[in-house]
Amino acid sequence: MLWWYLLQTSVVIAAPIAEVQQIGVWKFTTVSETTSTSDTILLATLEERVRQAILPLLQQHTDLHLVTPENLEIAGPLPSSNRILETSRALGLNYVVVGTITKGNKTTCILKLYHVDTGVLLQQQSVDVYDENELVQDVPPYIEELIVPLLRQNNASAPDILATFDSQPPENTLLFIDGKVQAQCQQLPCAVKLKQGNHNIQFHNPYYEMWSKDLYLEGGSDISAKLKPSFGQLTVTSNPEGVQFELDGVSMGATPLEKYKIEKGEHEISILDPCYMGKDQRFTIQNNDNEKIRLMTLPRMSALNVYLENPTQTAKVYIDEEYIGKTPVSTQVPMCSEKIRVENGYGIFEDTLYLRESQVESLTVTLQKRKHNTKKSKPNKSPRTKSPRTKKTKNRSRRFNPNHSLWSTYTLQYGLEGEEFRLGLITMQVKNGSNDSFIAPLLPAWRTQILDYSVNGNTHYLLPFGVGYGFDFELGLVQPYYQWHWLSLPPMDTFADINDIIDQTIYTPYIHKVGVDFLLNHNPFNQDRQQYGGTLQLQASQTFCNGGEDLLCREDTFVGVSLYLSSGRWGF
Repeated sequence: MLWWYLLQTSVVIAAPIAEVQQIGVWKFTTVSETTSTSDTILLATLEERVRQAILPLLQQHTDLHLVTPENLEIAGPLPSSNRILETSRALGLNYVVVGTITKGNKTTCILKLYHVDTGVLLQQQSVDVYDENELVQDVPPYIEELIVPLLRQNNASAPDILATFDSQPPENTLLFIDGKVQAQCQQLPCAVKLKQGNHNIQFHNPYYEMWSKDLYLEGGSDISAKLKPSFGQLTVTSNPEGVQFELDGVSMGATPLEKYKIEKGEHEISILDPCYMGKDQRFTIQNNDNEKIRLMTLPRMSALNVYLENPTQTAKVYIDEEYIGKTPVSTQVPMCSEKIRVENGYGIFEDTLYLRESQVESLTVTLQKRKHNTKKSKPNKSPRTKSPRTKKTKNRSRRFNPNHSLWSTYTLQYGLEGEEFRLGLITMQVKNGSNDSFIAPLLPAWRTQILDYSVNGNTHYLLPFGVGYGFDFELGLVQPYYQWHWLSLPPMDTFADINDIIDQTIYTPYIHKVGVDFLLNHNPFNQDRQQYGGTLQLQASQTFCNGGEDLLCREDTFVGVSLYLSSGRWGF
């Protein structure tokens, strides 16, 4: 009876060494409260189906033998227990396949491949079905994957073949066969000489998911893989442009960087520029993300002292064409400033600057006398008798002579999309111009907004300083204008003390606003001069962000009302 039981419970698999190795299939078991005759028949059928699936896979390897109950030989005494590994050693098996069937809402068959001498579990496969009778058809396709470790180890005795490999996309994709990169396949498609049999094939691309399969390769095999994308796109800008930066410790050159392909995951971007500095920024990329990063830069600073050799004179000082004051002057300037110009009515001095960060450079300037062009005298012309002119009486309309200053403005606006209230205080406007006609000309109006406070839900923003300009036309009833913000602060609830307001003030010239004012309570045909007074205006404006929205800039359409208090001569 013991012999008959062993005949029904053992089968053979393959070996990784040159000598003949044996593999067996152990009797399958079921996990349930009762065992019926149908269960016994199902287990016996599954054992035979597994043997039938293993045999053709082993025929290509002369050093792997499948042991069946018909050819089983016992080399020594068998252990008294039914432990799988101990009995398999006694039967001379090198590998053994065992199966367990668990019944419940669905039937699960678990196949395991063991190395008998060491007891190591080499491979495991699991099959789930809702009808246990389907196991007979569903289990065999999993056998090749189960014994892949054995087939791959025994490719050495197989014939050489030539296989072709390709991927989509082929760029930057590396081919790995059995864990080794194929140096000859740096450009796909390519052909590789290898042993016939099972191999692990992998395609690696930094911007795509790894493609990996265990495949049986024969002569003429053509493997083509379509890789799944695993990247996003990154756009990096800065003001000014041309700032050098690093991405994950690798230099990316200078901004702007447009739609750079970047693998998904966490990344860090750092400013690495001789002229600018700024905080590192971390961000996470998901598939198909289009991430936009704006570098918040601060110039590296130096200090400059400028004196005239003749201390009795003064002269204007310009750094890169920007006026910084009169001599003697001591001020901070960007370290990468290039040109200095010092001039007055007597002479001029120009030179190139070479500054170092956090150090003071002192210059004593000698002005070179200006060269004046000598104009040739024109020949005398015969005197002409001037014709008498008719004196015209100018009828200047006072309403079109808008010399005035709006020294205080109160503005309340509401964002239609973001439901944001914006309060503008301490605004100054200056206009100047004149016209004799009935229709007003384009008259410039300079605006300086000292404070712009924004409330959106529980978040508070402060845009402390903005400058812009506008024009008046058509009897002064309509005033279009453009404005851009000079400095901004992040949300007010991020501040712990007054020092945070100073430290976190950010240069933000990328916030722009265009709008139009409509006067409500002025009669454009009133000829009276107005020295003091005020006017009420409706407003409509659009805020937009150069480079996209961020923490400090949100695009929206605003409507509101403004009260202007003025002094000077009105022109409406």
